[in-house]
This record gives sequence, C-alpha cells and structure tokens, in this order.
Amino acid sequence: QKGRHLLRAYPLTGMQQGMLLKQLAESDSWGYRLVWRYKLDVVPTTAQLRAALDALSIQHEVLRTAIIHKQVEMPLQAITDRPISLEVVEGISPEEVHKAQLVRGFDLQDDALLRVVLVKMGDTECQLLMVMHHIITDGWSTPIYMTHFLENLQQAMQGETLHVTPQDAGKFETHVRGLQQRDKDISLTYWHDLLDGYDTKAIIPSMGEVPITEQSIEDSLDLSLTKAETTQLQAMTGQAEATLSNVVELAWGIVLQRYNRTDDVVFVKVVSCRDKDGEDMSHVVAPFINSVPVRIRTKGEDTLLSALQSTARQAKESNTHDWCALADIQRQTPLGNGLFQ
Repeated sequence: QKGRHLLRAYPLTGMQQGMLLKQLAESDSWGYRLVWRYKLDVVPTTAQLRAALDALSIQHEVLRTAIIHKQVEMPLQAITDRPISLEVVEGISPEEVHKAQLVRGFDLQDDALLRVVLVKMGDTECQLLMVMHHIITDGWSTPIYMTHFLENLQQAMQGETLHVTPQDAGKFETHVRGLQQRDKDISLTYWHDLLDGYDTKAIIPSMGEVPITEQSIEDSLDLSLTKAETTQLQAMTGQAEATLSNVVELAWGIVLQRYNRTDDVVFVKVVSCRDKDGEDMSHVVAPFINSVPVRIRTKGEDTLLSALQSTARQAKESNTHDWCALADIQRQTPLGNGLFQ
C-alpha cells in the first residue's frame, strides 16, 4: 500500500492459504469475518483510542499483517507499519454497525485486518466493535490482545504515556518456517492410511441457501448439560482414556452416520498447533490453527466405550501429523476436494 513499509514477509500456513482462497472465490461471504462487541460505561476520546491501538500494534505485530497476493507468484504474509484502523460513528445502532461491518468485509492486502469501531450512544456510554479477519488470529488470541488493549486504554484515559515493548516479535514467523522443515511425506502417509477406502461424502442435507443479506449475525447455539450428565461423561472419558473433545467428535460422527445411513464418515475438526515448536506460544497472538479430518467407523458389535476409545486413539495419533495443509491431505484420497461438505 502506498506510503506503508513492508518490514518482513514469510509464507502462509495451510489454513491461511485456504482462507485466502475462500476470500478470492467468495468475496461476499461472511466466512472468517469476526466481530466482537463490548459495552463501555465511559466514552474514550479518539486520541486515547489511537494511543491504545498504536501500543497494541507494537505488542502484537501480527495485528499489522497484510496478505500479499496480488501480482505475485506465491502469496505471502507481511508485517507492515500499517496502523490498526479506527472509526468513530454515532446516530446509528451497534446492531446496524455490526451488520454493516460483516457485509463490508476486507481487502486482505490493502486493508488493515483489524479495525476498531467506536459507536457513541451518549455522553457516558458506547460500544466498541473489534472487527478482524480470521486469517491473522485464532480464538486463543482474543483474551490476550483484549487484555493488553484494555490495559493500554485505561492508562491512556488516565493521562499516562504508554511505554510498551514487543511481546511476540518473530514468534509466528518462526513457527511457520519450522512447519516447512517438517517431513511432509511421513505425515501425508499417515493421512493416506487413515482415509484409505473411504469413498463417501458425509453431508447434512440442505433445503437451500439463505442470501447473505438475509443471514443472521447470531450464529451460536447453547447446549447445557446437567451436573449429573457431566459427571457421567467425565467418568466414561476417564475409563476410555479420552477427553470431552473426543466425546463431541464421536457424537457428531454418529449424527452424520445416521443422516447418511452409513457406519463410516469423515468430517473436519479444527486443531491448535501451539504445541508444535517445543516453545511456549501461549502468549502469542497469531492463527495457530489448522483443519484436519476425523474418521468415525463403527461396527455392529461396538459399544459406546469401545467407539470412544477408538476415537481417542485416532486423536492422539493424528496430533503428530495435524500440521499438514488440508488441501494436501485431501489429495491423498480419490474424493479430493469432495472429501467433506
């Protein structure tokens, strides 16, 4: 972007490559556009917000990322000196701003991939919208950068000069370059063997598509378990040497089996890759995530316990190889891009 400097550039992860392809193929899709709304009982000034955001961009360099993909042979992600975007609006409801931000989307190369919108609702009340593209963050990162942002904002509102230092400079780049040094052939052989013989695409039948402009911004479903149900699940997972995550994987697999009238289904789960470097990455803001297949196969004689044990074993074995790009994994099967819905 004219007037901005590119400081460092390095490759995309497999997950980021998939997000970029999604953006280019379906530019109007809300997929990977993240919006968080926070209510404040004070109204910071534009200068105070600017100071807090500038400090935040120093603490977490990935928030200054640009995805370089125009007129290049291979897409890259670059750390730039571009500031986090800040907008201030009033006379419009936060809900309307939320929807407008989703529809607006991002130019992954030329736009700041984190923008903050202050919606004034009076002299003592406002809402802050943090609008970000998933290509530069994951769920684990949210409380990290929000904690630092709120600390910075509090100091700025108290009239203090902000003095911050980089918290994770170069950490994500080191992670990405480390993944490229791994033995891909060994891991792809694992995925080939896991998916061998699978020739059906498990789907949830659709009754049609809802136009983007008519889709709801509320896309969550809450399900609560009783204390007794939770205790029972914990006892079963202990017996199977499994986790509650394995229980959810098995349950979803069984749902897909029923819908598709088969005992063999494959779907995709999102995993964290923060444990791949032998270094503590728990404080780093970056998209340490990937998508990999899960295969749930059951037989007539299987019990819930034996099926859960099998799911847990697969999860442990997959953990060693779950850094591979999903596109590479899909190429290990005849179904290719049709491996899952």
